[in-house]
This record gives sequence, structure tokens and C-alpha cells, in this order.
Amino acid sequence: MKIYRLESDSDDDGNSPYETLCLGTGGASFDFDMTRKREDAARWIQNPLKGQWCGEGLPLADHPDAAVADEILSQRAVDVLRDLLDLQRGDLYPVDVRDSETPYWIYRIWERVNVLNMPIPEVRVGHVRNPVFLPNVAPPVIFKNMHESGLWVTHGFVDRVISAGLTGFAFEYVGDTDPDATCP
Repeated sequence: MKIYRLESDSDDDGNSPYETLCLGTGGASFDFDMTRKREDAARWIQNPLKGQWCGEGLPLADHPDAAVADEILSQRAVDVLRDLLDLQRGDLYPVDVRDSETPYWIYRIWERVNVLNMPIPEVRVGHVRNPVFLPNVAPPVIFKNMHESGLWVTHGFVDRVISAGLTGFAFEYVGDTDPDATCP
């Protein structure tokens, strides 16, 4: 099974071809980023983060870039990917985007999955290079591994995004798992 790192679409200089979503005022997006327990995040359902588009008339994306550690998804992306999103390990939180006709969501996975046969670092910074996958272990379709803060996805997720024509997604191939593996 092919595994990819989920990223936002950008050019070689890191500039998105789509509008960027600027979140929160008064440190609200930082407060969300610092929320480490699922039970503490319930307040974000009742009091959504506020956002606004801060580009220069660029097109809107289904997976816009934003300065948060989690993924931002349009309602269309949520509808297309809902059965692939791991809502046992993760949650969707509404984002109140000013002047947007389309609802947007923050998708956060709380629980990490150990799928790599590598020492687990104390600090999850940067990208794992040349990952070695555990034998006989297949990851979920979308997951956070124990070695990085970003999300990884399987080829099934990539196929769904491409076949639905969702915008703003980019994928970096990281490796293959054991073809006979089962999900943890």
C-alpha cells in the first residue's frame, strides 16, 4: 500500500495558488493549536474559530492553506471524504469564515498510530526520511504517525481526492507498507 504525506498545494517557493485562510483573533488559533486533549476541544464546537480569506482574489480551495497544525477542509471535501476521515481518532470543528458561502472545518486527529519500525523521537519536527514500515501492519486511510505532526494518507485517500476533483491538496510519496498487512 502506498503512503503519502498530506500537504497543501503550493509552488516551489511555498506560495499557494489559492486563497489562504487566516484564522482567529486575539490568539484564538494559537489556543486551538495548544489544545492537547480531546475533551478540552469541545468548546470549539460551540464557539468556532473565526477566519477570513487573506489572499488577493485567488480561487478558493477545498483544502486551503492556513497557519494551524491541523487540516482545513471545505464542506465539499468533508462530504466527499467523510467515510475516509477517521472520526474515532479525530474530530471536525467548524470554522466561521467571514463572507464565505461555503462552510469550512478543521480536522484534527488526536490519536497517533505506530506504523514505523523506527525509534520514536521525543520531538516530532521535520519529515521522516526513508521510513521503515512495521511488517504486517497497515495504517488507517488517514492517520498521524508517532514520528511527525502532519497527516499521512493511503493511496485510497489520494484516489478519492483526485477523482472528486478536490482542490488545494498535495501529496508527497513517502513509501510502501507490507501488501499483506492489516490495520492496527
